[in-house]
Amino acid sequence: MLIYCPKCHQGYEVDEGLIPESGRRLRCGACGEIFRYDRHGETFAVPPKEIPSEKAAPAPAEEEETTAEVAQNDVAAEPQPAEDQPPETPEKDAAAEAADKAETEKTEPAVDAPVDINDIFKRLSEQTEGLFEREKQLSFRERLWLKFKTLTGWHIRLKLKYIVVFFAVIILVSLYNNRYDIARRFPWTASVYGLFGIEAQILGEGLEFQNIDWIYMSDEETPQLEIKGFINNTTQRPLEIPTVRVEMLDANASLLKSQNRQPEEKMLKPRSRLPLHIIVTQPSPTTKYVFLTFVEAK
Repeated sequence: MLIYCPKCHQGYEVDEGLIPESGRRLRCGACGEIFRYDRHGETFAVPPKEIPSEKAAPAPAEEEETTAEVAQNDVAAEPQPAEDQPPETPEKDAAAEAADKAETEKTEPAVDAPVDINDIFKRLSEQTEGLFEREKQLSFRERLWLKFKTLTGWHIRLKLKYIVVFFAVIILVSLYNNRYDIARRFPWTASVYGLFGIEAQILGEGLEFQNIDWIYMSDEETPQLEIKGFINNTTQRPLEIPTVRVEMLDANASLLKSQNRQPEEKMLKPRSRLPLHIIVTQPSPTTKYVFLTFVEAK
């Protein structure tokens, strides 16, 4: 923080940690003015009666004489102690003075001693030189890491918390947006995503229909639509076979009828295929297209 002398307006840069909440008395190194500075940035001169004097000011000559005369009169008027009454010992006087001094220290409020700004600058300069010397002894990697921490504020605890939270949010968002790619590369992560209610696998991914053919049979009493083909596993891991949905469309690709069929096999081995045979009863005679997809079992 910058502090200016209220008398000569000399400016000083002082560490904020050296100024307590209640403020502190400072002495200007240029003009010697003693003033108080508080945390609100206000500076004001200290009245002379509040400034602890380093040396007692000498009294005028007339006053000294008057004081000496009064002291002689008091001594002359003071009665002499009796012979049987022992005079007070100097030890008792010293003990009484020590007790009075201790009592005075308890009753008088403590006054902050003024701080010499030049002394503060001297200590800061010594600390800075010590830091430079220690930095010179660091290796190139340590200096690079120190520079990174200084630029990013990594060495400040409050900023460190914000940086950790920021990187945590970035990582979580990245894990969510790339969940399908992560689950493809590491299949066990799909169950981890599932613990948080996040779907990380595309239904039927890695499975495909091959050599699908269908025949409409109307010779019998009940017309039927027979679908034949294969379900192929194109991956190197076993996959669960979901429910197969059969949709029958007309010439305009409008849905006529749909049915869900669960294959007999639940799992399909890596690089293998399963024969598919589905019979649809009472299909529409206007069926032109047959569309197969995988859906979740209900």
